[in-house]
Order: sequence, then structure tokens, then C-alpha cells
Amino acid sequence: MTQIPEGVQSGWHYHPGEEVGYILAGTVEMHVKGREPVILAAGDGFLIPPRTPHNAKDVGPGTGQMLSVYLVDPTEPVSTLVDERSDEHSAWNG
Repeated sequence: MTQIPEGVQSGWHYHPGEEVGYILAGTVEMHVKGREPVILAAGDGFLIPPRTPHNAKDVGPGTGQMLSVYLVDPTEPVSTLVDERSDEHSAWNG
């Protein structure tokens, strides 16, 4: 489970495999490289493809809570920080 305080962002990052998630509480603005941002509220689910940069921002009120499952190779880091402008690790880029 990830908790993001109001107004705080996760930072742009990617995972080596899929992220399947669900918003438990709060409201989160989800940015996924190559897509329009979406607002997710408690009860909403999301799926982020492997190696696709993304960033989650809690827009309040209160602390956002997300439950995520990562389908990844256990020999790779579960998360890698990236520059939001970088296409280097993006699966959508081809």
C-alpha cells in the first residue's frame, strides 16, 4: 500500500512489469507518459504497462491511499526513477 499526502507527488518512475492498482482512499491525479492525465477516486482501478513512466499526485482532500500489485521479474528493481521528459525506458515509445 502506498500513501501520498495531499499535494505530494510520487515522482516520475517506472516498473519492469505491469502495475495493477486500486485507489483505497482520497483522490489521485495519475499521469502516464503518452496519455492524458486522469483523476482517480476511491474505488477506481488502474493498469500501467511495463516500463512506462508515470507519476501520481494526491489532489486531496487528505492522504491518498493506493493498493498496487507489481508483476515484475524479482531480479530487477521494483521501481526506477526517471526524468518525465525521457523516452529512454518507455514501453509506449516502441
